[in-house]
Amino acid sequence: MATRGNGNPVTSGGAKIAFGLSGVISQYNLFKDKFVVDDPDDEAIKYAENSLIVPDAACGLSFYKPDNWWINLSVAQLLGGKVSFLNKENLENRQIRHYFAELGYQYTISNALRLEPSAMVKITETGIYQADIGLNALIKKMFYIGCYYRTNDAILPFFGIDARNVCFGYSYGIVISDIGNYTNGSHEIILIIKLNNTKSSLDSEVGSR
Repeated sequence: MATRGNGNPVTSGGAKIAFGLSGVISQYNLFKDKFVVDDPDDEAIKYAENSLIVPDAACGLSFYKPDNWWINLSVAQLLGGKVSFLNKENLENRQIRHYFAELGYQYTISNALRLEPSAMVKITETGIYQADIGLNALIKKMFYIGCYYRTNDAILPFFGIDARNVCFGYSYGIVISDIGNYTNGSHEIILIIKLNNTKSSLDSEVGSR
C-alpha cells in the first residue's frame, strides 16, 4: 500500500516516508442449491441471502531508507463491514481489522546480487497473531527468488521476474499445520503491468507475499 520509491525525505540521512490508501469491493456468493443438509428448514439456510457486496478500505505507512532498510505499518479490513448471509435477527458477522508490522534490510553483495531478509507480524482484533520470517534474493535487478516461514502454518517458496514494464511472480504455500491433512497447499500468481514506468517495481514498491 505504501511505496518506497515516491516518499518524501524526512531526515538528513536520506530516510523517507510514504503513505497509501486503497478501496476494495468484495462480492461473496452462497450456493445454497449445492448444500446437503439434514434439515432443509434450518434458518441458517432458509433465510440466507445468495449474494453480498461488501465495501472495504485499507491503509499503510512506510518509513524507509532507499536501498538500505524499511519499516512498514498497515491496516486491512479497515471499515469492519458486515459479511452475513443471514438477517441480523438470526446471525450477524463482521470483518475484523488486521494490523501488519514489517521490517527488513537490504544487503548489497555485488552489482548482480542483493539479499533482503525481513520479518512481518500480523495481529487481528480477536487477539490472533502470526509472523512471517524469510529471505528474498534479487539477481541482476531482474530475477528474484526466496522463501518465507509462516509460524505454525506454512512454508512459502517463491520466484519471479521484473522486466521493468511487466512483473510476474509465483508462490506456493506448503501447509505444515494440521490443516495440511485436508489440503494440498495454495498457489498464488501475480502479474503487474506498469504504465509510464521509469524504474523497477522491486526498487519502488513494498513487496507482497
